[in-house]
Amino acid sequence: MLRRFPTLLPAILLLAGCLGTPQPDPPNVFGVDPDRLRSWPSDGPTVRIEGRAGAVYPPEASLRIYPLDRTDAAVDVTPDTDGSFSVDVAGAYGEQFRLQVRLGEDRASPLDIIVDVDRVLLPERPLADCLTTTPGPVASLVPGEQATIQVVNECSAPVSLSRIEPRTPDAPFFVVSPTAPVDVPSGGRLPVVVESLLAPGESGEELLLLEISAPQPDRRPITVVGLP
Repeated sequence: MLRRFPTLLPAILLLAGCLGTPQPDPPNVFGVDPDRLRSWPSDGPTVRIEGRAGAVYPPEASLRIYPLDRTDAAVDVTPDTDGSFSVDVAGAYGEQFRLQVRLGEDRASPLDIIVDVDRVLLPERPLADCLTTTPGPVASLVPGEQATIQVVNECSAPVSLSRIEPRTPDAPFFVVSPTAPVDVPSGGRLPVVVESLLAPGESGEELLLLEISAPQPDRRPITVVGLP
């Protein structure tokens, strides 16, 4: 059984505007503010990702960072009380990372970034308007069961998937079908069946990576959460 996690999209809370109550800085959101992120050189085969005050909101939430181009373990970060953080993550400049804020069982909409020398960039997702997945970027999986994620192609051309597999070989789930490469016709759907490797009472989390080779290179990382 697959169900979508509650996802709270960023929202500005307008508080008593008629009384002139000042707006918070940053506005109240659940997630990561990309405008408050930067990257720096660090020792070894890592990059340093930093967020200034307000980068993570709410500040009592935790932050998980996945290297999208590597199989290194995700890094969990506890932000400071002002929402700032600084952490070294395995990777190199030009590589992509997924940042996801977690608060209890809730997960914010993830943010994918590219690290540059002293800044972060947002990766292009050229098929974002016409290629989607159901559930969306976060889904949950019950131990011992299979679940289906639908890849929906509303693009004007077929979409070719060159990779459909977990980011790491020790993920708590595996892909039952299909095997890449495979095409999704225009106007069609492709069911991706995954199965949990967790025993009852265990929990785990990893990314399912859908790599697209045509009509344009693209990527769809899906956070799959194994429930206890």
